[in-house]
Amino acid sequence: MRKPTETHSTSAPIIPHTPESRTRVMLDLPTSLFDLLEQQAMEKGEMIETYLVNKLNRTREYTSAAPLYFNDAQRARLERILDHNISNVDVALNQIEKVVMIQVGDVGVPLTPKLQQRLATRVFKGESYEEVVKREVIRGLEQFCGLY
Repeated sequence: MRKPTETHSTSAPIIPHTPESRTRVMLDLPTSLFDLLEQQAMEKGEMIETYLVNKLNRTREYTSAAPLYFNDAQRARLERILDHNISNVDVALNQIEKVVMIQVGDVGVPLTPKLQQRLATRVFKGESYEEVVKREVIRGLEQFCGLY
């Protein structure tokens, strides 16, 4: 770790980092990348420097070796699939869990995609998916308990 009296190549003193302090960074970006980022900043009505700082702050927790990022079109598609607005990762995961799990009292029962597909083929005219699942869960538990 550098001591506060050490200097960068510019000979400026290094100031210990605190939440209020700032560090200026010079980047050597490919022109095509800079142009893209500058266009995105302009679309948001921000200066490129402000846009980059905000973008880095929003993504500072993204440290996964295999991260999943959604662009606006992909997020909109996910929202259509889940029939719910997705504002962050936790909301997305909660909504996905609801899609693949049924709740019986306080017990969550996960349903595999294959089972969900097969159930969907057994929903006939005049019935809803929910009605079929409810009926068959009750029937299965009654049969298990020797009532049916």
